[in-house]
Amino acid sequence: MAIATINPATGEVIETFQALSAEEIEKKLQLAMSAFRAGLKTPFAVRAQRMLKAAEILESDKERFARLMTLEMASLTRPPWRRRRSAPPHALLRRECGEVPRGRGH
Repeated sequence: MAIATINPATGEVIETFQALSAEEIEKKLQLAMSAFRAGLKTPFAVRAQRMLKAAEILESDKERFARLMTLEMASLTRPPWRRRRSAPPHALLRRECGEVPRGRGH
């Protein structure tokens, strides 16, 4: 059975995916749990370095990531952080690492 990602505003099918079997889902859940446990043992400095790299990636192509996140969140016009007074994802990552976002973080 295929699973479809549908744009709620237009009804357009964006992408389809094959559903996973129960065994495949279990395997992915176990992998995620292993990664989570390993993350608990990872020093904050290492986790912060990874989060800052993620922030750099998001900042490097803000418009593309904004379009993708807007589509994934079923927004009709603009990313959620532009509708509300919240920071964009890259600024949140930087703040969690102890960095002060530049300007408004945009």
